[in-house]
Amino acid sequence: MNRTARTAAAAALVGGALLAPSASASAATAPEDLSKAYMVQVLNVHAVDETGPDWFGQDEIYAGFRVTYPRGSTAETQTAKFGMDTGDTRTIAADQSCLSHPMPTVNTGRPWLSALDGDTWTCHQYALHAPFSVTSHVWEEEGRWSPFTAASSLGATSPDDQSLGRVTTSFSQEGLDADLRFPGWTKNYVVDHRKDGAHYRITVRVFRTK
Repeated sequence: MNRTARTAAAAALVGGALLAPSASASAATAPEDLSKAYMVQVLNVHAVDETGPDWFGQDEIYAGFRVTYPRGSTAETQTAKFGMDTGDTRTIAADQSCLSHPMPTVNTGRPWLSALDGDTWTCHQYALHAPFSVTSHVWEEEGRWSPFTAASSLGATSPDDQSLGRVTTSFSQEGLDADLRFPGWTKNYVVDHRKDGAHYRITVRVFRTK
């Protein structure tokens, strides 16, 4: 297992609540309500339980995201790599956190925006309408990173990397109306990734812009 030496890191609990049933209904069939719009960001990644024994060394973690819009188009982004022990939380940089309609400020050439390459981006605040879904895939680096290996932002950067789970969270207009009643409201949703004894938790924030 390819790991870095263990280093001291501050531990913190992930903020936000578990995904509310009101927001998890199918996003596939309802028409868009163009009078309401949302912005989606990833806030952090939290290691509830790293892979293998805790004493063995840090996991090297990265995650990919795909937002699927009402008419089937998508936006794809990818986090930087983080060394993580059980209990650690890594905050996503503000200029690499937008998931919905990301607009590049630095783009090094992948078909998606990747913090692994040093890409940065911002959000187009008024373009995302419900229903939509957010798919996240967490990976542990096991092989040597090489550019352009993955077929999408959800794929591995090396064929040796270990998948820690892919999760799709759907947001219906009805659920968002219950959770975010007025413009300016935000809610955090916690998405759990569990596989082979490892448990990682991603916090996604939805902000109602209008």
